[in-house]
Amino acid sequence: MTQFGPWAERLEAIAVAREVVATAGFRDAPGVTGSRAHVAPVSLLDGKGTGWSLDCGAAVRALAFAGDELLITGGDDGRVIAWDVTGQKQVASLSLGAAVRALAVDAGAARGERARSSRAPSMGRCT
Repeated sequence: MTQFGPWAERLEAIAVAREVVATAGFRDAPGVTGSRAHVAPVSLLDGKGTGWSLDCGAAVRALAFAGDELLITGGDDGRVIAWDVTGQKQVASLSLGAAVRALAVDAGAARGERARSSRAPSMGRCT
């Protein structure tokens, strides 16, 4: 829990990429619905670099990295937002109409790998 003014920010989600870590949650105060995702380079552990925050609007319940530069957030407002973490800006948003509680990203797709054939592997004959 981190103090930001008269409220506390409750941790709900953590995402880790190769060079960056992101955390997010919700603010525990009456009437406060906004939230931020906090992003920090792992170099911060060595005292190098600085972290930054992304204004997500509503409480964030889910985070995922798609590669090292794209962070995806999902929250109580039903929006899934894609963020360019190096440029610190929103690049896409999708409204789902219901709260988002979890996200899953295919690591191969995040790296831009081509999909493998959808054919099931052939199985040898059992005798």
